[in-house]
Amino acid sequence: MYINELRLFTNKLEKQRDFYTRILEIPLHDAGNDWFTLNIGESKLTFTALAEPAPAYHHFAFNVPEHLFAEAKAWLESRVDLLASPDGQTEFSFESWNAHAVYFADPEGNIDEFIARHDIPNRQSTPFNSASLLSISEIGLALDDVPGFAKMLQKQIGCPLYHITFNEMFMSMGDEHGLFILVKKGRGWYPDNTMPAIDARLEVKFSTRGGANFRIVGPPYHITAL
Repeated sequence: MYINELRLFTNKLEKQRDFYTRILEIPLHDAGNDWFTLNIGESKLTFTALAEPAPAYHHFAFNVPEHLFAEAKAWLESRVDLLASPDGQTEFSFESWNAHAVYFADPEGNIDEFIARHDIPNRQSTPFNSASLLSISEIGLALDDVPGFAKMLQKQIGCPLYHITFNEMFMSMGDEHGLFILVKKGRGWYPDNTMPAIDARLEVKFSTRGGANFRIVGPPYHITAL
């Protein structure tokens, strides 16, 4: 699965634009009076200003070259404060996913992640920089019924479970290239578990190798298969 486009909404449009384009040096693809779009490798990330203030944070992840994780962490740590687990850890190894990750927050409070998935062959010859970001690889969805939503994804698009079994609190669906992270609404986001998952508005467009015909249009999520 591939996350082609992700649109999030923000109360802090100018601070978000400054954070991503100046601090993280991510290329600006396009912009208007109340929105801007970033190039994230093969994906596009758009932030749009909210008409009225509302809670608007999410969890999402960027894939980074699997052999450059140490460089990516150092590059990121020179620009932002990394989020730590309750025991103070800032680097995380997911053995079942064969991946390493670091987390940080943006001005809106989004929980961002750089993740190196070692099963994806994506070596680069240049040192790590913002152009090394490969794609948006995860988007978190806060739900009242995690298993029910997962079963709908299985039925509608054949979306597989990813290294997990059915449960009420957390499920990952998709593959190394793109994942829906399904969590029970109110569950704390990793790694410090201080930000409870909320069902804030978002729009995501994704594609699958086999093609799909799938669309959810209704608050708070707009999800479309391209």
